[in-house]
Amino acid sequence: MLRERLAKLIWIFIEKFGMIFLSIISFYVLASQLTPKQLGLGVLAIAAVEAIAVLINAALEGPYVCAEKTDKKTDGSFFWTSIILAVLGQLLVIGITWLVTSDMFFLILVSVASLKILMSIGARVYIANMRREGQFKSIAIRTIFGKVLGTIAGITMAIYGGGAWAIVIQGVVIDFVSLAVLMYIDRRPLPLYIDYKYMVNLLRLGIPLSINALNVDMLIRGISLILGSVAGAVEVAMYNFATRLVDLPRSGILFGLSSYALPVFSRRYNNSTEQDHLKPFFADTCRYTYLILFPCFLGLALLAPYVVLLIFGEKWQDAIPILQVLSLLAAFSIVFAYVPALLIATKQPKLTVKAQLFSSFVALLVLSVFGGTYGAMAAALAMCAKYIFGAPFNLLAISKLLQVRLTFMFDLIYQSVVAGIVMTSVILSLQPMLGMSWQAFALLILSGIVSYNITLLIFDIRWPKKLKAFLVNG
Repeated sequence: MLRERLAKLIWIFIEKFGMIFLSIISFYVLASQLTPKQLGLGVLAIAAVEAIAVLINAALEGPYVCAEKTDKKTDGSFFWTSIILAVLGQLLVIGITWLVTSDMFFLILVSVASLKILMSIGARVYIANMRREGQFKSIAIRTIFGKVLGTIAGITMAIYGGGAWAIVIQGVVIDFVSLAVLMYIDRRPLPLYIDYKYMVNLLRLGIPLSINALNVDMLIRGISLILGSVAGAVEVAMYNFATRLVDLPRSGILFGLSSYALPVFSRRYNNSTEQDHLKPFFADTCRYTYLILFPCFLGLALLAPYVVLLIFGEKWQDAIPILQVLSLLAAFSIVFAYVPALLIATKQPKLTVKAQLFSSFVALLVLSVFGGTYGAMAAALAMCAKYIFGAPFNLLAISKLLQVRLTFMFDLIYQSVVAGIVMTSVILSLQPMLGMSWQAFALLILSGIVSYNITLLIFDIRWPKKLKAFLVNG
């Protein structure tokens, strides 16, 4: 059982980190081969179609993963409804592009890129069922094949003068290959049948998730646009540099864990004999995730000067304080990593939609007011404001769904926080004596690991055995 669970998690991480690694390679090559205008046109065309795809995918996939049962008819209904929505999405994005631009080349570019909508959404029925059945290896294989062949196609187009087409062709090939691999691996029948009542109920559950997806997309794009308009391109670069250092590991790890947790939460909620086990399972999942990841991001905050100066050089020195703030934010916000999965599993996705929109508005307002004065730091503080305003609503949601006290989450993480304080004290006391070198960097990492684990063992000497038991029996 332990080996099976670890194998699933390993394949999830292979998929996520493989995507990140290949994305870095492809972006570097494309950026070096294309002119800024070509790169901008390609990115804009992909962004336009992906915005539609993200909204439709969010509305469909999560609720279907959590459905109590599926069969040939529900699979057929899901697939053909997805195709209809995808075609409507294609027509919408092409129509809007035709209305707002007279550039025929860009219109053709968007029209070809819109094939991504059809193929990405068409793949949802396969991905949703594989997530339900725990077939994360198949999902990873599909992702890797698509990304590798798409990257090769895009780089080849760029080298041979394809211009903006390199980015569009890369995106289309990725989704085409991914869909082809899924259809080969999972040859499930998809009857030409739509249960309209079933799909209306599914979409009613999924629309709030689309709003959440729009909310996240608006915040990511809005921060860069506002920061650039009030503080300039250099501040945008500093913020994006720091954000990338934090988000690459965080998004890869947490998205992978959430993908694994969602079907388990849903199965326990839908199974009447296991509903009483949802609360302790959620608690243990949050506790052990926080116990492992909290010191990683806290350590990144403490050792940010070493990471930036030793690895990237002095030209990024101004990004150090922004990296420290964002790393601390990541360290503490991990406590709510599973709230979206819990909301979907318990069929209550609307519970925090208004709060998420409000907190994003507050973040953009903070940046608008202080961005001109504090630059990239204002963007980091804006993200802190979003977390601070959103945290009470997350606590209320957990309290309502699991029938627990508002201090429930604090009870799960206080040992990790105390151990983190001890680790911080040790690292800060050693830094002045060790100076700036690779040897000092390694020694500080080692001292942080040792001090953190010793403190945890003082609280509970059996926590490693409990973690193993959770992985085996959870």
